[in-house]
Amino acid sequence: MGLWRRTLLQTPEQCDVDSRVYWLQTAVWHGDLRLPVGRPEFGRVHSLRQCSRVHLEWLLRQEGFAGVTKVDGHICEWHRRMDYHPRDWRDIGNMHFCAAGLEESGVEQQYRERWEPEPLDCRRFSAQHLQLDGLQRLLLRAGEYFMHLRPRSLGEVDARRLWARVEKQRASLDEMRQLADFEISFGRHQEGVLRIVHSTLPWLEGGVLPQMGDWTTLPGD
Repeated sequence: MGLWRRTLLQTPEQCDVDSRVYWLQTAVWHGDLRLPVGRPEFGRVHSLRQCSRVHLEWLLRQEGFAGVTKVDGHICEWHRRMDYHPRDWRDIGNMHFCAAGLEESGVEQQYRERWEPEPLDCRRFSAQHLQLDGLQRLLLRAGEYFMHLRPRSLGEVDARRLWARVEKQRASLDEMRQLADFEISFGRHQEGVLRIVHSTLPWLEGGVLPQMGDWTTLPGD
């Protein structure tokens, strides 16, 4: 359990030490946020409607997901319940602790990742959910850190269809906006509020996660 920051990704195609990646793990639930390098300027952008194609292309390079973590010895499988960019393969890693933190290597995919732990001010962990506006939201917490996930309103079949259009460079701006309408916000509890530090919707950064209703604790957390 805890908050982990990725410092290395190696695959046959790339070596990435620059992307900003956080993995928040509670007793049962995980949240993951992956922000690539090369972010364009969002200073005057306050909504998806104001995003240009350049903005949207970068937003759709982001990744993130949340779900239930299953551990069997050194093997860890992440069962994704929410996924920014759904894939057809299972997410299974072989995990080993090392001096720097945690080494992960793919079981069904060829990759290696290194994760380093972030210090926590306390050892409190929780996973909660809330149904709001027809969407299931998640709020995961580890110490002073949190991750809030709100999926897009598109169903998975429609989302996969639009992702296929994006990959073929045939998607319209409105279709790209529909895909980008997926919030994963990461931040810290500061002065009595949940302050957003990084988000898949950059204009939320620096703001406060609003009060939304009564959250319900998920089983196992």
